[in-house]
Parts: sequence; structure tokens; C-alpha cells
Amino acid sequence: MLYLKSIFLISFSLLLVPVGVAWWNPGYMGHPGYQNPYAGQPVQSENVRKGMRIEKNRDERGYILRVHLAGIEPSAIETQVSGGHLLLRSAQSAMTRRSGDYGRSYFSHSFTMNRRVRLPYDADAAGMVRNDSENLIEIVLPLRSRY
Repeated sequence: MLYLKSIFLISFSLLLVPVGVAWWNPGYMGHPGYQNPYAGQPVQSENVRKGMRIEKNRDERGYILRVHLAGIEPSAIETQVSGGHLLLRSAQSAMTRRSGDYGRSYFSHSFTMNRRVRLPYDADAAGMVRNDSENLIEIVLPLRSRY
């Protein structure tokens, strides 16, 4: 039993001594000689939430779809009519590179979004008109003429 206690005490002290030294010693990050290699460089943050919100209305022009965009350029959204649906697609990818005195780092990210909106039975998909503004895409679908 004494043998087990001594093994436990020695192994426990081997774990705590480095933690205690690192705790009381300013060490690597707090050392005056340490310099952050990315200290003066601007950071390009891609933490903006990306997405779209679709609002559906109807007025005298026909059916109106307003696609409110967050973090996506309207030119990156592709619209396509397929069957009785309107497809909204976006695929983006980019690579960010930072270099400093201590090396380089690369970060790549990609973003894909597909949305499908069911078209009303009396919407004329051939007469679809798309208007882009800063953070909004407005799609006007006129009504079919009735015979």
C-alpha cells in the first residue's frame, strides 16, 4: 500500500510541477521576447452569417419574390426555372493567405446554398423579370393570361 501511495505521489507531482511552473511563470505568451507574427496585419474575418430569406407577395404585376441576402452578393445567386419550381443557387469558395516572419498560413472555405420555391399554377415563368439591388433580389412572375 505504501508502494502504491509513493507511485501515485510521484506521478501526481510529475503532472503538477510543470503546470505550476507554467502558471507562475509568464512563459511563452507573456515573455517580453515573444512577438506575435500577425500583430500588425489586418484580419479578414469571414464570420458574417450567410444566407437568404425569401418573402412572397402578390400585387397587380403578379407574384413577387423578394430574396433578402445576408453576406452574399446578388450576382452570386443563380436563378433557374425547372418544372414548377424556381431554383436559387449559390456556390462560392475562397482562400485566405497570411504570411509573416514565422511562416505562412492558409485558410480555405466554401459555401453552397440551394433553395427551391414552388411556383403558383398561374405564374408565367417565361415572363420572369429579375431586379438586383444591394442586398435584395426581386423576382416578378406575371400572371398567365386566361383564355
